[in-house]
Amino acid sequence: MVPKVLFTLLILCPVVSSFAQLHTGTSASVFTESAFLPEFMADAGKATNNQPQNVTNVAVKKLVPPSLAKQIVKWQSSETKRGELKGWYSNGQLALVASFHKAEFLGVWVSYHDNGTKRDEGQFERGYPTGEWKSWYRSGVLRSVRHFSASKLMSVEIWQSTRNPKLSFSKLATAALVNPRLFTKAISAGNAFSGLGSPDETYEPPFVKCLLHGFYADYFANGMMKENGYYQDGLKDGLCTKWSYKGEVLSTAYYFNGLLHGGCESFSLDGRINRLSEYHKGKLMFSKDYSY
Repeated sequence: MVPKVLFTLLILCPVVSSFAQLHTGTSASVFTESAFLPEFMADAGKATNNQPQNVTNVAVKKLVPPSLAKQIVKWQSSETKRGELKGWYSNGQLALVASFHKAEFLGVWVSYHDNGTKRDEGQFERGYPTGEWKSWYRSGVLRSVRHFSASKLMSVEIWQSTRNPKLSFSKLATAALVNPRLFTKAISAGNAFSGLGSPDETYEPPFVKCLLHGFYADYFANGMMKENGYYQDGLKDGLCTKWSYKGEVLSTAYYFNGLLHGGCESFSLDGRINRLSEYHKGKLMFSKDYSY
């Protein structure tokens, strides 16, 4: 007499095998994992296609900066609402690794230049950058450092759409009541990286909205500091210093709630003072030229 367990396996084996063959297009043993996995998992080669078919993945792929996306010839992505997106250059070099949830980035983002050096690195929270964000030149030299706050950006966006007085504690919200254009500028990614303006410093981040909060710095291609300072709630706050590519201090300025406030100095390349100015909440109170 055939044992019940063995009899059950003999009955189910052809059924499961037929199901696996129908689903994957290839025959599979009932004892292999591939019999139960979707096609994109059973055939690893099909997971690295040039056009992910899943709607969520297509939407996430569109979030990649155009300047980077157009160079990617091979894509790989989990066909789920939560997963990882990868891309490669034509030379086989990894171009990016990004975590996503639904149709937005969530978690780690790392991209690379085609020579293998890092392009940029940071974290996302619900599609917005948060925490420290760094970018590098193709040579491997650090190009910029930014600190963002996704939670503060989400709060100020809710305030902007509802004008809820309970959310008006934000410095940006208060300033935007006086100058509405300030809000649009403060959350713009273009504004966040405006210090990288020359042709050899072009940088396109994988987001269009952000809120600066904390230390920031820009560097020349030779590794020398170009500018640094601080932001609070999207507005410049405290001392901002700029240097020449050789390391000479070019200017110092103090800000309060995004406005010049306090003493400002500019210098010549030989270290002499060119101009002294004094501001009060953005209004020029005093200025003297020493360049002659």
